[in-house]
Amino acid sequence: MKIISSLSKNVIFKRLINGLGVGVIEQILNVIIQVVSIPMFLHAWGKVLYGEWLVLYTFPMYLTISDLGFSKAAINSMTMSFAKKDWDSVNRYFNSCLVLLAVVGFFLLLLIMILMKFLPLISILNFHLIHEFQIIKVVITFTFLFLIHQQNSLLTGALTCSGRFAKGVSIQVLYKFIEFIIIVIMLSMSASVEVIALIYLLSAFLRYLHLNFEVREKKYSWLVIGVSGLNLASFKTIRELASPALAFMLGPIGNALRNQVPLFFISSIIGPSFVVMYTTMRTITNIGIQFIGLINRSISPEYARAFGEDNIDLLKKLYLNACRLAFWGAFLLSLFLGISGKYILLFWTEGKIDFNYILFYTFLLSLIVNSLWLSSFFLTYSINKHKRQSVEYVISCLIGIIITFLILLSTKNVSFAAIGILISDFLILTRVIKINTKFLNQTFWEILKSTFVFSFKI
Repeated sequence: MKIISSLSKNVIFKRLINGLGVGVIEQILNVIIQVVSIPMFLHAWGKVLYGEWLVLYTFPMYLTISDLGFSKAAINSMTMSFAKKDWDSVNRYFNSCLVLLAVVGFFLLLLIMILMKFLPLISILNFHLIHEFQIIKVVITFTFLFLIHQQNSLLTGALTCSGRFAKGVSIQVLYKFIEFIIIVIMLSMSASVEVIALIYLLSAFLRYLHLNFEVREKKYSWLVIGVSGLNLASFKTIRELASPALAFMLGPIGNALRNQVPLFFISSIIGPSFVVMYTTMRTITNIGIQFIGLINRSISPEYARAFGEDNIDLLKKLYLNACRLAFWGAFLLSLFLGISGKYILLFWTEGKIDFNYILFYTFLLSLIVNSLWLSSFFLTYSINKHKRQSVEYVISCLIGIIITFLILLSTKNVSFAAIGILISDFLILTRVIKINTKFLNQTFWEILKSTFVFSFKI
């Protein structure tokens, strides 16, 4: 039994290392893209046009609500079923979700085309350089982009549930790199906003073709796709997924409230150029958020697999290691950025964007608090037991943006634009860990105490 247990741990460790390894590569690429993109866009388009583009670029985030959370719920259920070797259930979840996404996508596209025809877009967005017809073209392009991303997510889920999370991420990294190189070339040729949006769409479509080719290999013989697979789709399965799916839908709503709505407040109350300052400061500190996300994304399939095997002891060990790694990583990174952040910003933007101390250090404090609650959130999120946490997450984010709006309205100062986010972080922290205390049979303070211990082992 010890030999089997040791082998099992080695397999888990190998999957985690592979996932973390390719995740690190992805994050390095993300950092390079972020570092290069802001000065590149500023040089090619200027502050105002780039600020308007950033507002449009948030559009796909809002479309994630239309997924209704079914993709993630299906992937989690597929992973837990795969751990039990229940191939029939894996295929039911996969194909039922596939059909649902196609139907919802068709009606979403129709609705957006109707709205584009009647909404006064220029007056709503307060744009000066991007014309109305350009807005329509970019929004329609981003709608197709989102629909393809939905299919890509489900296909990647087929890789994830079979223990090949790293493979799915590596395919994503490949096309993100290709996309970035093409955008750099096109911006050097003064490409328009429509062309840049189209590049994102083409990259997503190529990734879709690659994933389709991947899942048709022999190692995925358990996966039934095509017409035969569609026959396995059922309304009963969709109803089964509805409860966790609707809870997943609250995640994108909370993310949109937390991350995107402040951009509209800043743009409409202060001006689009201040959106650039806000997003630039946030981008630097988001290196830490991406690190936390990397850890949790890599461990998430292992949570589902351990729960599917009814291995609660392994579940707890994975959870505590994720919390520790996220906290200490965020803490050390915050210390580094607290000292070097100003110089990074000045070098990065060539002095075109002023360093705002209050805004930047508010983001850093938010990063540390975020590391404490996000890993806790991911545990129940990964096993479809997250309904209550999701509701309280949205409520906390809603309170945060109301505070942000009131602060901006009264001060007209971007320095205080992140205070609402910080307050929402503290609210989420207290609620999420308390919910997990019952699930893990530990007290609130026991979980926090374990998090601060600098020790990592499975």
